Amino acid sequence: MPVADLVAEARRIAAAGQKEIVLTGVNTGDFGRTTGERFIDLLRALNEVEGIERYRISSIEPNLLTDEIIAFCATSPKFMHHFHIPLQSGSDRILGLMRRRYTTARFAERIAAVRRLMPDAFIGIDVIVGFPGETEDDFRTTGGELCAIDEEGMSARATQAQEELTYAGYYSTSMFPPVELLYVTGTENDAVASALQNMWSTTLGVNVMLRGVTQAEYNTRMEAGNYELALQKVTALYDDAMGFLDRWCSEDEQNLISYENGTYDVLMGVARASENPVARTAFLHDAETMLLGETALSPVYFDGTAHMLRDTLRGVYTDGFGNSYFAGVRANTD
Repeated sequence: MPVADLVAEARRIAAAGQKEIVLTGVNTGDFGRTTGERFIDLLRALNEVEGIERYRISSIEPNLLTDEIIAFCATSPKFMHHFHIPLQSGSDRILGLMRRRYTTARFAERIAAVRRLMPDAFIGIDVIVGFPGETEDDFRTTGGELCAIDEEGMSARATQAQEELTYAGYYSTSMFPPVELLYVTGTENDAVASALQNMWSTTLGVNVMLRGVTQAEYNTRMEAGNYELALQKVTALYDDAMGFLDRWCSEDEQNLISYENGTYDVLMGVARASENPVARTAFLHDAETMLLGETALSPVYFDGTAHMLRDTLRGVYTDGFGNSYFAGVRANTD
């Protein structure tokens, strides 16, 4: 489709009162091959359409995300600092089997190029697991590649943590006493606890002793305050910050650390009652800042479930824990 046709479509969308357009497709960056045009030509033309205030680029492969496109988005008042860049796998072997036209090194280099001009950029990615032929090593390599993308930031945080230890009087890691990490064993907590133990040992030289116990013993020790560090899994019934923040209110029975702050309770109460989504988010953000600033709580990771469904399909059932079931999916005949 020529640039002129898409610009005309953008004008029709603007005339209908819409303010934002997301550019997406298959091999988005290859746009214009059949018309002798380029994707950057489309971006520049769309930038001149009156009435559209925001554009976002979705699903552009790293080998097609050029320096020219990045520089344009960094200076355009309409193109958001937002990119969706598929990785698919952190294993170059698997990328080869997928016949992808880039490597993990190329992907990381493009992320760095975006960050140099747009430090505030939001970057979404796709990752596929279970690709035919994928091994355990390939799977673990993917995780390592994702962590390595923020290697500079992780190094800076590790340095800051070491400085905090020195400020507290621990001028040598050998001066810091061993710390016990309490957790419920027999779950994914085993792997998380082991990873934390290794991270603290490697980056800070702190010796963490793992104490895996039953759920009953864990609850007893937590209620008695008989722990130094504790790992706890939080399951929310919906994808909302309230699911994590609500449990630290003074009277909540799940508040195992006995955190009490009247202002925090008020913020959470106002957020709970607010019908304005922007105001509600602001109240939750203030509550989160207060909670993390006054307690030793430290979120480690989160997981979730997401799917995309064509408008012509119906019947996906999602339970309260975010699990989706597709057995009843059917075509919409309405």
